[in-house]
Amino acid sequence: MRRNLVFRIALAWIILFALTACHPIADKRNAAEAPETAAGSLQEAENAEGASRPEDLIKALVQATDEQDWDTYIECWVTDAQEDFRGFVSNPANREAHRGIFDILSASIYEIKEMDVSEVEDFISVHRYQEEYGETHIFYCGIDYSVFEETKYFFNGVNYYLIAVVAEDGNDRIAEMSDAPVEVFRPKGIGFNSDAEGIALEKFYERYPEMRP
Repeated sequence: MRRNLVFRIALAWIILFALTACHPIADKRNAAEAPETAAGSLQEAENAEGASRPEDLIKALVQATDEQDWDTYIECWVTDAQEDFRGFVSNPANREAHRGIFDILSASIYEIKEMDVSEVEDFISVHRYQEEYGETHIFYCGIDYSVFEETKYFFNGVNYYLIAVVAEDGNDRIAEMSDAPVEVFRPKGIGFNSDAEGIALEKFYERYPEMRP
């Protein structure tokens, strides 16, 4: 089954990727917004009382990826995931080999929306996060990457993910970032129906031709 091939749990995502951009982060359809530093975006997501939104954390994560600000990138994740990431980014061999996140040259959010639990519960561990952290938000997010070399993890263009944002010790943190089931969302009409999503779907079928209807 295809769901066994994608990375659902953040820790598994880290281990398989790790033990395996300069554009300001903004929705490209609202590019007039003033740029921020990734660290500033994370601080805003944590400290703007009554104004912060869970998606601000995702923007901070993607901006940190774009700027290769790995300290901020790591801080966006739940505590359980941070040690693995620190070990990965501190190993110069990973950078030299362009492994995992070091394969990414630039990153920006192309499109993002929050999903209803009923739409995603078969594809992400939302109920486990609700039990462990309480309030949990699941986002369907298209991230536009340019990469050093296309792999099964990243390709040039808009890559789609499901991202779980939870509250840990009073701060929003990412608990999971896994491949989104574009092949399910788009036919059901709950995706974005964008050209970029269509391209990502075709790439999925090229990778898994047995899944093509």
